[in-house]
Amino acid sequence: MPPKLRALALVVLFAVFAPVLASAQALPDLTGTADDIHFDYDASVPAGDVAEGCASATTGIDLLRLGLTTHNLGPGDLTLGNPFCPDCAVAPGSSCGHPDFICSPAGGHGHPHYLNFLRYELVDASGAQVGLGGKRSFCLRESGCLLAGPRHSCTNQGLSPSCWDWYPSYLGCQYIEITGVRTGHYTLRITVDPEERIAEADETNNVIEYPVEIAREGDFDVSLEGGSLALIPGKLLRVHARRVPAEPAPPEASDPRIAGAVLRVADVAHQPEIELPLPASGWKKLGWHSWSSYHYRGAGSATDPCRSVVISRHGVQAHCRGSAIDVEAPVEEEIFVQLAIGQFGQRFCASYGGKTLLNSSRGLLRYNPPASTCSPFHHH
Repeated sequence: MPPKLRALALVVLFAVFAPVLASAQALPDLTGTADDIHFDYDASVPAGDVAEGCASATTGIDLLRLGLTTHNLGPGDLTLGNPFCPDCAVAPGSSCGHPDFICSPAGGHGHPHYLNFLRYELVDASGAQVGLGGKRSFCLRESGCLLAGPRHSCTNQGLSPSCWDWYPSYLGCQYIEITGVRTGHYTLRITVDPEERIAEADETNNVIEYPVEIAREGDFDVSLEGGSLALIPGKLLRVHARRVPAEPAPPEASDPRIAGAVLRVADVAHQPEIELPLPASGWKKLGWHSWSSYHYRGAGSATDPCRSVVISRHGVQAHCRGSAIDVEAPVEEEIFVQLAIGQFGQRFCASYGGKTLLNSSRGLLRYNPPASTCSPFHHH
């Protein structure tokens, strides 16, 4: 073929196949926006949500609900195709032909769910995760489009460019369970395609964050007042504290027989504070009438220094011995004591800055301090 004809043929071939190549290389670009973010306290959910691990129980739980819109901002299609699932209404939990799908029981949908499409996290000020959820797409298709019309369905799942898929807040698993999470300020973090299974034109916009505040009536903290403290460094810690009027029964997260506990002692002039473990196996309930009456019996050893800790409607008492009690003496400022149940349960707090009977290298004796909040322990 003469050189001019060969060159002309190459130009024609490029003109014909260039759009096909560009289309094959075009990728989607997924991002999300949340709406209708609200709290649902003392909520009830379907049994399917519990079966899928979205909730710990069907009743009496606290939820952070949200609606979520997933946008395709990229030039290419998101194409998942056919899940190849059996009839999920009669075979919930079954595997599907497509490995990223499962017949989900959540919310009684009876639909295939695409796993790990969205992750919802609640994180505190330190960045620690205190709650986790995530929508499993049950039918990823266009809820609306700016340009072209919808082109996908439940048997050919995907999301076209300039289109979006919306999950309203009332759907099954469209929440984070926050039962036992403390009142305060947090960040709701949403990640689209958290395991990066989908190739995208831009991976930097997959995470979005919203500030949220949990503001229940009351709190799980209980301020203690009065009583006395005896501290002999390296040998003895004895705490007696009176309790303020009783509060309503806390959730399961504040039962030390389930959640365990820890006794923390801090001298504000000498950090770090000490932590004395009180594992769940050592706790027993006292009586039948008060939720707050529990007794811990320990070995008084190096690994289990507290021989006795009692929580009742009358207050908190603790008797601990061992080398773990290493607050320096004499104490320059007040001593803070906190009995914390579980990670997000009840906290009983006392401040021993009252009248001093003894404060020397031998130890510290104080009594009748004012009521105290848990503020010195907020980083927990």
